[in-house]
Amino acid sequence: MILRNGILSTVRSRGRTVLFTLLIFLLTLSLSLGLGLWSYCTQTLAAMDATYTSIALVEYKGENYPDQYAADESARAAFSQLGDYSQVQGVELWEPTQRGMVLTDGYQRPDGTIPYEDKMVVSVFQLSEVFAFQERPAQLEDLPEEYLIYSDDRCTVHIREGVWEDVPYYSSAPLETSAAYVTEQMNGTVTLIDKDRGLSMELNWLKNQGGFFRRDSYIETDPQTGKLTSIDTLVNFRLALDHYSGIIGENLYSYDGKSGVLVEVYPGDSGFVAEPGKRYLIHGERMDSGASNQGIVVRAFYDGCDQSPWVSFDSYDDPIFTDSLFSAYAKQYERGNNYIQVEASDNIPALEPFQQGTLYLKETAAPGPWWGLSIRARATKGTSGYLGKTPCRKPRCLDICLAVLFWTTLEPWWLWSR
Repeated sequence: MILRNGILSTVRSRGRTVLFTLLIFLLTLSLSLGLGLWSYCTQTLAAMDATYTSIALVEYKGENYPDQYAADESARAAFSQLGDYSQVQGVELWEPTQRGMVLTDGYQRPDGTIPYEDKMVVSVFQLSEVFAFQERPAQLEDLPEEYLIYSDDRCTVHIREGVWEDVPYYSSAPLETSAAYVTEQMNGTVTLIDKDRGLSMELNWLKNQGGFFRRDSYIETDPQTGKLTSIDTLVNFRLALDHYSGIIGENLYSYDGKSGVLVEVYPGDSGFVAEPGKRYLIHGERMDSGASNQGIVVRAFYDGCDQSPWVSFDSYDDPIFTDSLFSAYAKQYERGNNYIQVEASDNIPALEPFQQGTLYLKETAAPGPWWGLSIRARATKGTSGYLGKTPCRKPRCLDICLAVLFWTTLEPWWLWSR
């Protein structure tokens, strides 16, 4: 009777029966998904506990922090006072940093910290002078007998053929038919034109003789009164030695290591003066010459150095190439630029490049927990890593969401393979 009445009641209330069935289904599905997600997260956390390690880095913040290569006696004293952190509860491994530097033949650092990238110690030969116009301050009382002074679009010319006061000065083709004017073409040729005298004369010889001037003006403010004063200045264009052009012979040190190529040698403040036909070994810094040729500025080895940064020689067998301050600095630059840092550890995956994902350990042959494999590290741009031979990766939010939605149809291995 009770069963029959229950069946009849269910048949009569079909809507409530469907809703009740759906409710039971949803509760069962939620319980199943919850148990599945709890099981998945428990297994994942257990796998991560077995795979990942919490690593703490103890740093000393001294005057040169964060420069880790600076010599600091206080840091050494502080390090000597550190106790054995392996005795602290929860610390499984305490390992001080053990680093060294090595050199290997043929290795050149392609990027990163290259402290002596611009230094050069090279021999040069077949030096020839290269002249250029240079600007120097001048005074009106220093004007020669023949000169040209221009300012914006006006100029004054004093030469043996006559005097032209305040005539137009054009940096291109003349815009008006003045009786007298001066033009400067794009190639630097300066020409005086006087139609009344039928005169057309190039004035570039004034530049070569130091008779070419430019008048400038600027506004100066009195800091006490605030009064503005116009100050006129005079600049002289004079043809002077700019640099030497030559060829690199023996290359004791430069970043590219090239020999037999053209080079432009700039004396700078060194006082270097090349004599015709001589060969020189010079120390300096690379510079951008604005051309395809290399450029080098002659520099002292260090401030206050008594040794000249250049020396002439007759043969490449000269001892200056093997036993001198030049060769010593060349070796220092080579060592400083191309060293390889070696760091020793009993727990290789705990080293910062590995645990930060910059490198991952492929195989090793070192004694200890990695015995039986060979050590090889490879750079990677991702965050995936290899610890021993077991791939590991932190699960992503998308993986967890997919697990919640499709746990009953997808296997856990799919989540790890993504």
